[in-house]
Amino acid sequence: MALHYPIAFSTLACPDWRLERVAAAAVEYGYNAIEMRTLDGVVVSSELLTHELLRIRTVLRAHELQLIGIGASTRFASPDAAERAAQGAELRRLLEVASALEVPLVRTFGGVPPIGTSDQDAAGYVVAGLEPLLADAERLGVQIALETHDAFSRGALVAMVLMRCHIRSSR
Repeated sequence: MALHYPIAFSTLACPDWRLERVAAAAVEYGYNAIEMRTLDGVVVSSELLTHELLRIRTVLRAHELQLIGIGASTRFASPDAAERAAQGAELRRLLEVASALEVPLVRTFGGVPPIGTSDQDAAGYVVAGLEPLLADAERLGVQIALETHDAFSRGALVAMVLMRCHIRSSR
């Protein structure tokens, strides 16, 4: 049995293009999927994607394209619990949008912790921000991906977050 792997690119590569141009270019260049980080020149948010759900579905279906992921702007390395909760609320809404669009993955950032924050604390803040979302993500059939970016470009720090989230989600 042959496995099907999507060949995708991110709209971050063409941030000013309208969705229709992105879809046409994807087909022209042999892609069968896209990851949405921008839509019509605007960085995606849950509000924007919710407003554009029907159009996104229509354009992607017309071009036989899959939406493989959504690139969120959420960040969780803040020591401020209220800030992490606000970021978590946006990520939760994006998980719901992803589920409605049958998108398997939403990507988030760890973020930039305050200067002098230990790796243990930075990882702890991110885990504290992501942990309340794990059950929702599972229920919605969407995975949360931690982008290797900012302080979380280092493998050791990413591993700390992933191990702690895995241990807590396995309980």
